[in-house]
Amino acid sequence: MTAVTSSLSDDQRAILALWYEVNASLSAYHKLITSFGYPQLAWQAKVEAWKQLGIHHTHLKRHDQPEQTLANIDKIQQALIEGRYGLLFADDADYPAQLSQIYDPPPLLFYRGNSARLHQAQIAIVGSRKPTAHAQKNHV
Repeated sequence: MTAVTSSLSDDQRAILALWYEVNASLSAYHKLITSFGYPQLAWQAKVEAWKQLGIHHTHLKRHDQPEQTLANIDKIQQALIEGRYGLLFADDADYPAQLSQIYDPPPLLFYRGNSARLHQAQIAIVGSRKPTAHAQKNHV
């Protein structure tokens, strides 16, 4: 596969649906994929099956509202067609090799601009959006 800029396959739609419904929780996403084997099977599973896996109640609630999920996917599809951003899935040839080698790589990446830049050396700064008073005093 290559970077998605317009039409999504059924598998890609299922991955997006799961990612939306688990609110980007890698642990929940991987639990579903491991348990069901394929994104489409995980997404088509009943809420009760997700519940038996110990999936968080907020994810269950989202999964029980497929019309909302489908509307969200349609919005993403439209944004891709309009070129507002691009989308890479973990099995795409363009998915960054450095990222695929980490312990828990995300199943998809939204990006803007030149996706080839994702293959260059990267630097990231990680921090809290709401640091505690103690953290604010001790920042480096």
